[in-house]
Amino acid sequence: MLGAEYVNAVLRMSDAKIRGNIERMEREHIVIRAPYLVWIGEDVVIGEETIIEPFAVIQSGSRIGNKCRIGPFTVISESVIGNASVLNSGAQIYASTLGEQCEFGDIQIVRSTIGNQCKGKHGRYIGDATLGHRVNWGAGAIIANYDGNTKHRTVVGDGAFIGCNAVLVGKTPPLVIGEAAVVGASSCITRNVPAGALAVARAQQVNKEGWKKTP
Repeated sequence: MLGAEYVNAVLRMSDAKIRGNIERMEREHIVIRAPYLVWIGEDVVIGEETIIEPFAVIQSGSRIGNKCRIGPFTVISESVIGNASVLNSGAQIYASTLGEQCEFGDIQIVRSTIGNQCKGKHGRYIGDATLGHRVNWGAGAIIANYDGNTKHRTVVGDGAFIGCNAVLVGKTPPLVIGEAAVVGASSCITRNVPAGALAVARAQQVNKEGWKKTP
């Protein structure tokens, strides 16, 4: 078994390499708000004028473009972030590619490709998906990509609008949301949505009069 001294020595060596990498980045016009409160892998590439906020974790295999903002508690792993994109607090990006001028907040994106100018400031989960350009991802919306056995894919066309708390159920072949289509809030979508269509899939509201006596 490895002794504690050996393990600590390895950790110190790794930390020294990462610190050196961060110092180099600062000399290359990258703004790191709190250098000792971030973790940036040795092979990470970050463009000029990008801002890295405290407690961000950027793991190996990642590339971040110019003029981006990586918010606090963001995790990026083996992913590419396009120029002028913003990841707000709590975003988690794994094995994915984001286009330019995107903005995402409290969301997890996994094994997905996101086009330019997509926004999901309050989203929840995008997995095994391809999003076109200018897609709006509503608060709480998710992709249900796993059926307990297989991960399934979803394709969302340019300019589509995914309403709050919508569930897109991935399938094989992929579930397709057409260009400029709108998915109504709280809808559970299991079939393809044509381009320009409105899809609403939820139970109708029923009001039971007199359910409870008022004072």
